[in-house]
Amino acid sequence: MASSLAGFVLLAAGRPDPGCDAIAAALARAGALTLATAAHDGESVRAARADLLARGAGRVYVLGLGAGGSAAFLQAADEDVAGVVAIDGGPPVAEAQAGRLRAAVLALYGGAADGFAESEALAFAEALRAHHVAAETIVYDEVPAGFLDPASGDFAAARQDALFRIARFAGLSAR
Repeated sequence: MASSLAGFVLLAAGRPDPGCDAIAAALARAGALTLATAAHDGESVRAARADLLARGAGRVYVLGLGAGGSAAFLQAADEDVAGVVAIDGGPPVAEAQAGRLRAAVLALYGGAADGFAESEALAFAEALRAHHVAAETIVYDEVPAGFLDPASGDFAAARQDALFRIARFAGLSAR
């Protein structure tokens, strides 16, 4: 029988990455396995995914922040990825429009992040749905990039909501 345990490959912006560490702690409390990597290439992600499967994960998600979020989006093309969570990543609209992305996507954005274009985020989600890919896009108005870092300011409500949504996306109970 396949394991119901969820695993997350966390694409960190670098080390240390307080936002990534906060997510890892929240996912661990919810019962998920995590493995952080600063390498964002497909080979490194596949190796991390294999490690999580060997440790008992029944399904593996890829989650990234910032540049890691942009890289995470592209992992949705891999049929072995259960889903992708991208936080403040640049959405690959052309990839979605071409139907290359298959895994479900949860995209979370700080609406006040430098360079954030809501129209691009919404076009990405629409393109995914047009190809029958589950997609949820959440924009936290007046919240900057990096809002998951507990030291980033008073964005506790956005942090709490994002962590809840990530856990729910993977079928975990948020604690």
